[in-house]
Amino acid sequence: MHIALIANHYTLKKGGAERYCVNLARTLAQAGHRVSVLAQSIDAELKGENEFLPVKVNRISSWKRIQSFDENTQKLLKQHHFEHIVGLCNTPHADLVRVTGRIHAHWMGLRYTNRWHHQLQRLNPRHRAILNLEKRTFTNPNTRWYIAQSTLEKELLVQYYQVPAEKIRVIYNGVDQTTFSPHHSEDAWQIRHDLGTPHNALLCLFAATCDFENKGLKTVLKALSQCHDKTLHLAVLGNGNLRKFTSLAKKLGVVDRVIFRRRQRNIQHFYAAGDLFVFPTLYEPFPNVNLEAMASGTPIITSRTCGGKDLVQEGKNGYTIRDGNAVEELVAKINHFTGLSQTERQKMSFASCQRASQFQLRENAQKITDLLLSPKDSAKASPRPPFAA
Repeated sequence: MHIALIANHYTLKKGGAERYCVNLARTLAQAGHRVSVLAQSIDAELKGENEFLPVKVNRISSWKRIQSFDENTQKLLKQHHFEHIVGLCNTPHADLVRVTGRIHAHWMGLRYTNRWHHQLQRLNPRHRAILNLEKRTFTNPNTRWYIAQSTLEKELLVQYYQVPAEKIRVIYNGVDQTTFSPHHSEDAWQIRHDLGTPHNALLCLFAATCDFENKGLKTVLKALSQCHDKTLHLAVLGNGNLRKFTSLAKKLGVVDRVIFRRRQRNIQHFYAAGDLFVFPTLYEPFPNVNLEAMASGTPIITSRTCGGKDLVQEGKNGYTIRDGNAVEELVAKINHFTGLSQTERQKMSFASCQRASQFQLRENAQKITDLLLSPKDSAKASPRPPFAA
């Protein structure tokens, strides 16, 4: 098959959504399919792996960039013939759309809790452009399938856009289990040494490309200050507001136990060096960081407002808390983990690996391929005219 993938960026240098696109393109190509990628940009080292069709965008403003990406994507699609089109971002031009980012209508309700502030923000041109494109994406009768990354996302698609449940399939992300593996634990000592972690101290990890605020770092720092184990260290990886959160760590009296590092290209070594991965995000569809940590043998704590909750077998391979602000619950979960024996923590590490091993990249790509090849009326969708808006 000749499959087009629509994505904002084709890169391994950004977040999990971008890595997913690269992994899917590679896996589909390895399965013998011809893959074309339509995106704004591509890493130099990825050029030549698959056909790349650049989508021009107007960068005069954020809302204009969103609008022009949509318009120019449609123009490109009309110039080429693809058997199937897969949207890995909000786009009304695909046979199959994978919900890659946050559902913006839901996110705005969480981000702007004041009623008047929320209404005011809905008039913001950027939010209006995102919400408009999101609505067109999820109410397009010609899109045959929607892929949700988690049960949470499926529920939100039905709740906000009344997407028929029979058109939604929950297909969990796969993880590269060669890159993310407990075998990297052989590098753990060096990583811990570089971080300045005492030999007998447990190490928690928090990782986010940016946006430390909404990914829950404030909650993690507050919990660290209240935990029983005063030798517990925290490594913070990412390009968030370091000044703000260093100041908060000082105020809470834990700055000597918090190590800030910029986003790491070799993050797999940090996962393997950690004892516990803590990610109490306010809301995420299905953070790859949770799955990557577990594949590396590191149990997780995440929020039940996050699609990553589907990974967790409570107390066996990790823990969940109510939401991204549940500091007391997070303290209790961390205290439970630090109170375990080394043998019990090793059992949790093994259970994490076992759980992550169920999420294979090849299986993920195969399920998407199966949907593309399924009968046209299998989701009760009307036949899709080529490149219809």
